[in-house]
Amino acid sequence: MTDILNINKYKHFFLDYDGLIADTEKLYFETWCQVLTKKGQEICRDFHEGKHQSEVYEKVKHFLLKKMTLEEVSEYRKSTYDKYIVQGRLDLIDGMWDFLKALNDKAPLSIVSNSTEDVVENGIKTLRIEKYFDNLFCFDDTLNRKPAPDIYNLAISALNLDRSSVLAFEDSISGILAAQSAGIPVICINSSPQMAVHCKKNNIRYYKSSKKILLDA
Repeated sequence: MTDILNINKYKHFFLDYDGLIADTEKLYFETWCQVLTKKGQEICRDFHEGKHQSEVYEKVKHFLLKKMTLEEVSEYRKSTYDKYIVQGRLDLIDGMWDFLKALNDKAPLSIVSNSTEDVVENGIKTLRIEKYFDNLFCFDDTLNRKPAPDIYNLAISALNLDRSSVLAFEDSISGILAAQSAGIPVICINSSPQMAVHCKKNNIRYYKSSKKILLDA
């Protein structure tokens, strides 16, 4: 697998957004905290990362502060998240600024995300990194979310790229599975010990941080 580190051979890079580029997960968790009891918050903390809102809702719906439908929770969390963004609480993942610049010097970059385009577009503008991305490929109602390969397949088709000529960077199991199902080489970047174990077990190239990749590449 050492040849995967030769990033000079790739013609395009695909990057996930949530948890890889932007530290959105902590804000998503905080929006859940606004509607959950302390017990619900404990369950959510261990479960929510990389999961779709509907999955989390099913896990914690019995611990809501008051009875709310999924649609009501979604609307409340969206408005709360938007307030956090306006307050300037969204941060880049540590080392990502240098990582994006280094990758962009070698090949074009695109985002492939389970989030909707408005969320991603607003986020990268807030973080002032929109200049690095040629395209945003995001979830909409015509696509299945990761771990389905739909969004990756859309990106490959839209850009008319050979699958072996691109490299994906993901931070979650669902993202890794999506890239693999699409036949795209993938590297995991995640500081979680659990992800390190998962990647080692499944023979997936793993790095604790993007800084480590720059040192090895």
